[in-house]
Amino acid sequence: AKSAALDGVMIGLRNLENQSSWNSQANPEQILLQYSEAYMAVKYLNDTYGEKSSTGVIKNIARGGNIFDAIQDETEISYHKFRDDFTDWIRTLEYSERRALNKYVSVLKDVTEQDERLFTKRAQEMQLNRNPNERIIDKENLVNDANYLIQRLQGFNPPPSLMELNQDSLIYLSKVKDWLTLELTYVRTADEKFQVGANEMIPEIEARGTLLNRAITNFESLHNLKALRDH
Repeated sequence: AKSAALDGVMIGLRNLENQSSWNSQANPEQILLQYSEAYMAVKYLNDTYGEKSSTGVIKNIARGGNIFDAIQDETEISYHKFRDDFTDWIRTLEYSERRALNKYVSVLKDVTEQDERLFTKRAQEMQLNRNPNERIIDKENLVNDANYLIQRLQGFNPPPSLMELNQDSLIYLSKVKDWLTLELTYVRTADEKFQVGANEMIPEIEARGTLLNRAITNFESLHNLKALRDH
């Protein structure tokens, strides 16, 4: 909602209040936007006019009132004044928050790109006919690379809305490190159980990696971060 306010593409409170308009929305990005905008409207009401004001508006509409009267009854200002104040409030929040989100997502995208390069290095290492000592060094470097990516994310303080994504990223990278460590242990010991254990981790790692990249893309789209970077 905040990025929509900045870009002038907000859905509008009247459409949020209209059930048929809400239910007819089929565009996934617009569906995310309408939920986000509704949440921000409730937050603005409660923060500005008291924690029960949003409940009062909803009850008023449920009794058959329209959004114009419901807003005016609770806020003692006109709907149009409320709408303009709400939009200005979102824009005020927008700049610093959106910059913070963009900063973290840029770091996370760089980490995932380095993770992809790590997978490429592993594939190249496996194609080389190197002696065991050289393979151990190669595997140790891969484990160290994975550990570096974990430490990089651990040293970054993400915004509250990105805490879950940050945690998912750390879990994924920890799985990658565990997988590479098993491969390293196999090269060191020639014990097949470590290779089997590493191979068994591959489907989970691939699934987590796919979900993580999808979550990053969805977050970028929801907050229109690409447009922010393009400006």
